[in-house]
Amino acid sequence: MIVVSAGTNDDPGTVSRFARTVRETVAVAGRSRCVIWATIVRPPYAGVSYSGYNRALRTIAKHHPTLHVFDWSAMAYAHPGWFGSDGVHPSMTGYRARAAATARLIRAAC
Repeated sequence: MIVVSAGTNDDPGTVSRFARTVRETVAVAGRSRCVIWATIVRPPYAGVSYSGYNRALRTIAKHHPTLHVFDWSAMAYAHPGWFGSDGVHPSMTGYRARAAATARLIRAAC
């Protein structure tokens, strides 16, 4: 199993490069290994949101049954108090909730 949280520090305008990285990761993992990839939560960079990255993850997962998207963005938006002023890094409460939800997805999907 591979758990990934990547893309947060990348330029959100490079969706095709991000999608290529996701597909390459799934290919390296192979057909027998589960890949869990968290959606991205952060304010826009240079006026561009990360919704394109999150759409790419969901689209690729539809075609690759071993890729499971952990919807961190939905959890984060439901609990804005979990984050500090940067809007990126959660508090300990947020990190604990994220870890517990990731573990639930692993048990369910992998």
